[in-house]
Amino acid sequence: MSSKYFKIFLFIIVFVTQLTYARVNGPITITINENNTITLIFPTEIANVVSPSSDFQFSYDDMSNMGILKTKKTKQLSNLTVTTIDGNIYSFLLQPSNKVVNFVYILTASDAVGSINASNVIKSENNTKIGATDMAKENTIETEIESQTLEVEKETPSIVIENKQEEVTADINKEEQIEVVEANTKEELIEEEFTVIEDLYSSEPEMYYQIFCENMPNEKPSIKNVHSKISVIDFKLNTIVFDKNEMYFELEIINNSAKVYPLNDLNFHVKSWKGTAFKVEPLYLHNYPEKLEKNTSYKIISVLKNTKLSKKQQLYITLNCFDNDRFIMLQPSNELINR
Repeated sequence: MSSKYFKIFLFIIVFVTQLTYARVNGPITITINENNTITLIFPTEIANVVSPSSDFQFSYDDMSNMGILKTKKTKQLSNLTVTTIDGNIYSFLLQPSNKVVNFVYILTASDAVGSINASNVIKSENNTKIGATDMAKENTIETEIESQTLEVEKETPSIVIENKQEEVTADINKEEQIEVVEANTKEELIEEEFTVIEDLYSSEPEMYYQIFCENMPNEKPSIKNVHSKISVIDFKLNTIVFDKNEMYFELEIINNSAKVYPLNDLNFHVKSWKGTAFKVEPLYLHNYPEKLEKNTSYKIISVLKNTKLSKKQQLYITLNCFDNDRFIMLQPSNELINR
């Protein structure tokens, strides 16, 4: 064994046997930009959060294990630390980027950078930060780790190998093996995450729809000619996104008046040329308000089962925001539905 790996081995022994606070991983890098939302799902309930800089926003509901991460347009890096109710600590490096690698992070306990005694975790009731005492304790523990590492390096004798060429070759082979293991590990993690998402789609479809809706890119409308207006209310179909067996209709409602209107019904109907019709019930509605506040716009996402229309059928989207006698109607083409 070379001196480098011998030192690492000794450090691990000191690290595991003498410390109650165990650092396991480094921070998880999250690429994000102002057009996307990142969802973080932890194995247990969120207890405390050390918030990132003001360019970023991390929000979560009380007694929830899911958080939502957003950002403004920025080039500055930041960091986020989350402590869960079981004492595990998760660290994230927030990196602004035009290319977002992942929209949903499903975390396990093995992703934690460390842990504290669960009995010492004081749950935050209003997304507060970890207290200064805990931070001081963490800094003290890290200082102990560094000092013990230096002692190990001083006390560990060097192991000299006579044949230097063999040592270099052995190190290269070990590095190549490590790279192969890392590549295999990444593939396994990707496959594991895909399996978890597929399981979520099968067991908790509404949660899957919610996560998908929250992570739909906030881009310019791809559909520009499907809109209607009655009086001061604009009704638009911005885009249709297809995923698995569902269609995600992003609809925009704009109240251009100084009056508040109730939002009654949003309906989908398929009608044929013969006059027969049937109603298509949404599987999930996202961001659906009870009323339209004055001078405000709303983006609603309606999830429907994927449907193919014949040439003799037509989909109608109707919105009732006045009374039972007046409604706004959209009529998207079959080409948009049958993509």
